Amino acid sequence: MGRVKGFKLDMSISQSDFNLLNKKLNKLKRESKTGLDLALRDTAKKMEEIAKSRVVVDTGKLKQSISSSSVSGGYEFTATKKYAPYIEFGTGGLVDVEDAAKLGVPPSLIKQIFQGKRKHNMHPQPFFYSSARMAFQMLKTKLETDYKRFVR
Repeated sequence: MGRVKGFKLDMSISQSDFNLLNKKLNKLKRESKTGLDLALRDTAKKMEEIAKSRVVVDTGKLKQSISSSSVSGGYEFTATKKYAPYIEFGTGGLVDVEDAAKLGVPPSLIKQIFQGKRKHNMHPQPFFYSSARMAFQMLKTKLETDYKRFVR
């Protein structure tokens, strides 16, 4: 027992109160894990939706190749057409890596692949990383809102 400003603190807790607290904490863990899992799934779907709305359409094959899916332990967001990165970043002296760099992809890696290996300069038409950044911002806002609601 301790003393605070002359008051004696009784820190005892009954076994039934302790069990109830543990039960509530375990329920919170399950709900927050499920909630986070749903939020991540929704974010992957939102990335797909935004990317499909932003991608340049010629034949529609690139748009059709954009998808999100569940993978072991998480979610995946992909554009599977071989030419997708050339559309995203451009080529030659016009390569733009700003969106990817903001997500932590090393600019030098992208530039090494797409700058200078093509004879033609193709303007970038970003759709992939910019969509991921938008969806991540939405997720961040949602989690902050949920957290504020939870701590009240």
